[in-house]
Amino acid sequence: MESPYKELIEAGFSDEAEELRKYARGCIPMMPAKTPALTKTGGIPDLPPEIAYPTLTGYSLTWKQGQTKGETEQYEQSAMQLVLQLDLDALAASGCDSGGLLPKHGMLWIFWSGEIMELKSDAWYDVKAQQPDQTATHRVIYWDGDHSTLRPTPPPCPYYSKYYTEALEEVFYDFDSVTDFPGTLDSNYSRSLYNALEETFGGTVDFQSDYCEPGDKLLGHPYGSNGSALCDDEVMLYQFAYDEGCLCNLFFKMKQSDLLRQDFSHIELDFDMD
Repeated sequence: MESPYKELIEAGFSDEAEELRKYARGCIPMMPAKTPALTKTGGIPDLPPEIAYPTLTGYSLTWKQGQTKGETEQYEQSAMQLVLQLDLDALAASGCDSGGLLPKHGMLWIFWSGEIMELKSDAWYDVKAQQPDQTATHRVIYWDGDHSTLRPTPPPCPYYSKYYTEALEEVFYDFDSVTDFPGTLDSNYSRSLYNALEETFGGTVDFQSDYCEPGDKLLGHPYGSNGSALCDDEVMLYQFAYDEGCLCNLFFKMKQSDLLRQDFSHIELDFDMD
């Protein structure tokens, strides 16, 4: 994937190319590895003894409105799926984190239950959780420990029966490094940049198709027609290219200030949906 800077500069728009740089973000695409690696998606996680496998509470859901009003659905406690297991030592050694945002040592795990909204009552249904402290639909864990203590850790209970009967497919990953752009520029870019893009590329640039990385990736910009833009102090920690039903991508977002403090306790789950 080429950068638009070169084309702008060659067309005589050096100032406009420099303005465009403020929209660029370093991105780490996850590339299929040729051999098994500690970094992966799906399958069984490798956890240290002190970290328990994350689960979603069992719960009942009673509908308040619609044709199913009064009907109750019941789900038992379930194991979350492994979205990402990231070997931070291997990432640091690769040199692909050009901005130096991620920790240099340890492991990072992202788990997801299968739900995109927190389990809580609203105008449509009443939710009663068996474990009120386990209603979060995802969990991100950072651990700065000795890799030799990691062991394959099977789930303590079945996966979420509403959507799954088995673990997500296991895929081992290596890293790449590219420059990522948002699908569209914000409304504050200059008229001169607009004109430069139009003259250089023969019309409106499709940043989404040409300059935003699809697939599983760390950092960068959200990819997808309905993916929300990032705020100035916001980082897309991980994009999971999930594609089931009308759900296209999952975006695990956080404050950059939290990332620099290595505080992964406030992760927002966003998504792209048809």
